[in-house]
Amino acid sequence: MLDTLISNKCFIVSFGAGFIGTVVFLYFFENHSKPPKDEPAESKPKPLRPKKVSGECKMVLVVRKDVKATKREIAAYCVNACFEAYKRSLEKYPKLVKHWEWNGSAKIALKVNNEAELIAIKKKADEQDIINHMVLSENQSLKSALVLALGPDILPQINSVTGHLKLY
Repeated sequence: MLDTLISNKCFIVSFGAGFIGTVVFLYFFENHSKPPKDEPAESKPKPLRPKKVSGECKMVLVVRKDVKATKREIAAYCVNACFEAYKRSLEKYPKLVKHWEWNGSAKIALKVNNEAELIAIKKKADEQDIINHMVLSENQSLKSALVLALGPDILPQINSVTGHLKLY
């Protein structure tokens, strides 16, 4: 049966067309997906973090103390916030995330009294360009902020925003 399939002209033509199409696509993808090498220096964005990361790094989870939720629910909110902040950091600062991972992936949970404090901390983090992710409640009628993940980032940067908070 294989002999008749291979001898069939239609099979050979379609196989050849598919092969040539794949080669052309890969050639185009390799040669045209890379940015030109001779870009002017002023058009390149400036890195917001140093190229060589040194010192301690950590991720901070800021949790509202006034939320009526079980420990299991709060843990789930924290994991969600942590994962989303990690994904964003990995896209924006891969060297910083690699440094954080190689140095123990420190995470710490801190508490705030209410939603207003949590939002104020998020605004400070945004001003200092710290990667963050806020988890909102699942209630459709009244959305409220529950947990905020900051980082991972270098210790002085994180402490400038959350240094005054107590452990959860």
